[in-house]
Amino acid sequence: MPRVVRNFFVKGMVDGVKTPIHTGPKTAGGGFDLQFLIRDSGEVAQSVRVVGEHLEDGVLRIVVLDENGNEVHRHITKK
Repeated sequence: MPRVVRNFFVKGMVDGVKTPIHTGPKTAGGGFDLQFLIRDSGEVAQSVRVVGEHLEDGVLRIVVLDENGNEVHRHITKK
């Protein structure tokens, strides 16, 4: 686990890349927006989008959206 975590911390591995992806927002009120793209019959298409938001009163929310922007999952916590 990382030593310092603000609201969110993103970890990931990509095949063929030696260095893992480790990052998070720089500020206490920060969030993130990750978009995953995929090839579809030679074109590039949106697959899923994951958004992490810091809301008022210390509420943290992660939302997963499908390719059409429809919410398919939500996770809410307090700081």
